[in-house]
Amino acid sequence: MPHSKVLSTGVLVRDVASFNAHIDVVNVDPTLSTPVAVEILDWGPDQLWDKPAPVPVTPSGPVTIGPHTHQSFISLITQSTAQPALVLALYEVRITFPDDRNLVINCFADDGKGGIVEGNTVLHKGLVEVL
Repeated sequence: MPHSKVLSTGVLVRDVASFNAHIDVVNVDPTLSTPVAVEILDWGPDQLWDKPAPVPVTPSGPVTIGPHTHQSFISLITQSTAQPALVLALYEVRITFPDDRNLVINCFADDGKGGIVEGNTVLHKGLVEVL
C-alpha cells in the first residue's frame, strides 16, 4: 500500500459570514480510483488549544473517487464541537490520500446563500503537506 499524503489548510480563523466548509476534490487520473478522507478539526476558541475536536463532514470516512470524477465534502462550521456553547472560532481542514495519486483539492467556506467567503478559501497550491 502506498504511503499516505496529508494536506492541511492550517488553522483558519472562521469569518463570521462562514456557514459551511466546502472541500472539492477532483481525481484527474484517467484510470485509477483514489480513496480520500476529509476531516475538519475545531481548534477551540482559546489561544492555546491542544485537543482539537472533529467536526462532522459529509460524506464521512474514506470515500473512493473514481477516475476523472469530482467529489464535494461539506461541513457545518457555525458551532464549536470542542465547546458546544460557543461558535466555532478556529478550524482546520485535513485531506488524506495515497501520495502517488493525482488530485486537485480546493477548500472554501460559503455563507449559506451560495456566496464564497474569500477569507476562508485555500486553493490547492496553498495547502501544506503535514505528517
